[in-house]
Amino acid sequence: MDRYLLKEYEHIADAHFNVSQTISSFFKYYLILMAIPLSITSYLISPTASNNSDYVLTKNVSIIIASAFGILCFIGILLCVYVINMRLDAILYARTINGIRRYFYGKSGIKVFEKSRIKVLPDTTIFPRYYESRIFCLLCSPLG
Repeated sequence: MDRYLLKEYEHIADAHFNVSQTISSFFKYYLILMAIPLSITSYLISPTASNNSDYVLTKNVSIIIASAFGILCFIGILLCVYVINMRLDAILYARTINGIRRYFYGKSGIKVFEKSRIKVLPDTTIFPRYYESRIFCLLCSPLG
């Protein structure tokens, strides 16, 4: 049983870190993808070099661009839901890892005082929480 849990711990820990890396790279490429239409639109609505009063953007082109932005908005909502799902998977993996860690702490027979000195990572399955109200507070703080 112990060998199975150790192997499971390794696989789940790898999956947890892979999900975290996937979220980071996915978000980076998502930002790049969202910047492309904005760049193209700013080029199209800029005045032409020959006459400052004429704009390259016509009514037909503006309808196409508005449609493209509508499609991108819908895709953005779907991608947001996908990232949220990956985040919830990462939390589930972390909770599972904590449960396996608790099993081994309990089985080790280490006294509570000694365990509190060596234990750094949590061993409760209710942490991390699924809802984090302070997730963006670190970005706003001067130390974050």
